[in-house]
Amino acid sequence: MFSFPISLLLALALLIIIALCSYSSWSKMSISRHPLTAAVLLLVFAIVNAIEGTWALGLQHSWAMYIIVLLLLFSLGLAIAHKVQKTASKALCLPTRKERRQLWLRKMPFLLLHAGIFLVLFGGFFGAPDREDGQVLLEYNVPTHTAYQANDEMLPLPFEMQIDTFYVDYYADGRSPKQFTTRFTIREIGKTMEPRQGKAHTDKLLLTTAVNHPCSYRGYHFYQSNYDPVRGEYSVLKVVRDPWIAVVWIGIVLLAIGACWQTTHQWKAHWGWWLAVGIVTIAFTVITLAKINFGTLMPALRSAWFIPHIGVYMIAYSLLAVASILGIIMLVNLSLNKFDNTKLHHLLMGLLQTSSCLLLMGMLCGAVWAKQAWGDYWTWDPKECWALATWMLTLIGMHLKCPGAQASPPAKKVLLVVFVLLSFAAMQMTWYGVNYLPSAEVSLHTYGR
Repeated sequence: MFSFPISLLLALALLIIIALCSYSSWSKMSISRHPLTAAVLLLVFAIVNAIEGTWALGLQHSWAMYIIVLLLLFSLGLAIAHKVQKTASKALCLPTRKERRQLWLRKMPFLLLHAGIFLVLFGGFFGAPDREDGQVLLEYNVPTHTAYQANDEMLPLPFEMQIDTFYVDYYADGRSPKQFTTRFTIREIGKTMEPRQGKAHTDKLLLTTAVNHPCSYRGYHFYQSNYDPVRGEYSVLKVVRDPWIAVVWIGIVLLAIGACWQTTHQWKAHWGWWLAVGIVTIAFTVITLAKINFGTLMPALRSAWFIPHIGVYMIAYSLLAVASILGIIMLVNLSLNKFDNTKLHHLLMGLLQTSSCLLLMGMLCGAVWAKQAWGDYWTWDPKECWALATWMLTLIGMHLKCPGAQASPPAKKVLLVVFVLLSFAAMQMTWYGVNYLPSAEVSLHTYGR
């Protein structure tokens, strides 16, 4: 019902509403761009993701989720417009070009991160109705031009596909699969293909796809999905066409740049804190990697994104663990009312912000990896949902420290510690707790099964 051109018209309508509201006097009084409003929306979204990650209820397809995403987009749009207007006004009052450039550079991480989140949500939300996603069963000597969607509905393709060869590469033991590869031909229905340079004329095109190595044709992307494990007589490919994917990729790039920018000059801590983070990182990494048999690594894990994804997450988890210990110390100090917690508060905020940026980068690495392996950068997998909930809880703590958040200093510090501890608890669920939840049965991340 909401596919193109309705999806495009609705997207343009939202942008126009945001633009009109941002330049009206109403926006100056609006709570839509207020940090506390953002914190509330993030908290609701985090709770919904935690519920979905626990029971896999399909909440992403509910009207409640649609409303939450639209409110987040509206709030993000107003926040970005307000920051641009405010920075431009300040820049006009500065006497030199250097000072104006430095002002914009200071605000750039905020703009990049918020614009990146906006574009990822925007492209994913409005592009969902236009996305085509199905499975194609390829058999020898049986051409087909039909894919089947998750609801078993047929998805006609504008070309015909037929398997050429399928083979499995094994490790040295001869039993453990190292890679699955399918070579298949594509023939346009009712058309004649142009001959390639230096090759004889043919009406077929030969393509090759393997796990983590998709191929594409005319906007369609093909991913190795399944195969006949007994006789190898068929191969199953996932076919994806997403016209809005460019918007999402731009958002991911902006998020990556913003997160790196924010992390590089986040905070300076005593060498002792870096030592503590390093020790915890090593411990987390050893515990995680000890469960993985690298000698017979399954094909989905054989990716260049494996090390960045795991490594960044381990550092983020370590920062969050140290921040949790620091938060407990701060709560004890506040209850005793004996010590000045200003330094602890700044250090805790630095740990939280850095951990949040690294959690984001870990998710982005995982999203790109998932897109290469399975054709989806986000599948609402239980581990993905809990990872998103963890990141959002860290964002709430950061929003509560904003000047717009009206609370007394002690209350701010207590709230900050509360969300640090909640983030650490959610991280435990992300790391290993999801394996014991009801949703684990549908998770792609339970590789041990």
